[in-house]
Amino acid sequence: MMAHLTHDEVNQCLARGWGEKHGADLEALDARDLPPTRSYQAILVDHDSLDPATRTKALDHLLSLLPRILIVVYSYGLDEDAIRALTARGVVVWRGLDEGRFHRLVRLGHSAA
Repeated sequence: MMAHLTHDEVNQCLARGWGEKHGADLEALDARDLPPTRSYQAILVDHDSLDPATRTKALDHLLSLLPRILIVVYSYGLDEDAIRALTARGVVVWRGLDEGRFHRLVRLGHSAA
């Protein structure tokens, strides 16, 4: 099972559709649900859709889950220093969400299960 933290309805709809297409069990996650009480293989985080305070709180909670859960942050707005800092902590960072990346993540989850 994977979770998706976003406040963007379009990204949520896209991810839900890709999840159905590629056989992924994807659950919507809200910042109020952090830290999560369920066990996930991966959590996708739409960095750009979260306000700065929510971003900080969410990342603090999610970083504490590493390395037990794969954390994937996608964003067009992260600068190189922020990307380096996140990847140094074990977070996967994407420049946006697309079906190809999502499908690779699903395949990785299925092989780890």
